[in-house]
Parts: sequence; C-alpha cells; structure tokens
Amino acid sequence: MLVSGELILPMEYDNIEMLGPYYLKVEKDGQMSLFSFLGKRMLSGTYDEITFLGGDLITLSGMGKMALLNLAELTGDTIDEKELLFIYDEVETFDQKYVLGFSGDAETLLNFRLEELIPLGIHEIYVEGVYVYTISKWGYKLFDLKENLLKVDLY
Repeated sequence: MLVSGELILPMEYDNIEMLGPYYLKVEKDGQMSLFSFLGKRMLSGTYDEITFLGGDLITLSGMGKMALLNLAELTGDTIDEKELLFIYDEVETFDQKYVLGFSGDAETLLNFRLEELIPLGIHEIYVEGVYVYTISKWGYKLFDLKENLLKVDLY
C-alpha cells in the first residue's frame, strides 16, 4: 500500500511523468519504461517513446514500430516485451473509443479494449460520423459503430 510521502523510485532517472491515473513513465538515457505508483516496474523492456492516447490506452515505440497496451489489462505482473506486438507504423484515435492502426499498406480498427473490429488487412478505412467504411479490391464495406459494426457489403 502506498503511504503518502513514501519514496517509490530512486533519483537515478532523468525524467519521471504521470501516465494516466496509476502509472509513471520514467526515462533514463533516452529510453522509457513504465512503473506503478508503488514503484513496481510494469514492462520488462525499455522503449524510445511511451505515449498516453486516452482512456487506459498507451503506445510503446521501439525500433521503428509501435505496440498498443491497455493499462486496464495490467494485473500487477511485469509484462514481458515478447508479449507485445510491435506491428504498427502509426496509430490514430477517434471518439476516445477507437483506434486506427496502420502497418505498411494494411489497416485495422480496434476499440480501446484492443478488440479487433476490422481485421488488419489490405484495405483503406474511413470514418464518417457513426459509420466506418472500407475500400479494397473486392469492393466497399460499411460498418455501423452504433450497431456493433454490423457488416453491409456495398456493390
């Protein structure tokens, strides 16, 4: 249990910032990691950048790729970096509920729980209000975000 005023991390880090309501982003020699407010290291590796996207979602960047991590899924055990999928070149969020992930020519749509709503594939994903549509060589698909992404093929 955290006691107010208790030392949780030594002064060996170059920078420490709050990341969401329960975590600390620490930086040393240009590399970053994640600690709990109790001083427990939450990630086994270090990363070039850790970015808070909103809600409980963060990105971890390293070696030119990004991984997504939902902080609400942390159980208190340190996450081995081998469990993280560094597949994204870029990510974008919208409505504080959804994430568009880009990997080469492939795109995906995820919710903030990191459930795949539109699989990573060779298609373009566009967001228009409550609708999302994809364009691929096979045609157009329309997804309704209010109706849990009911799929409709457009020809």
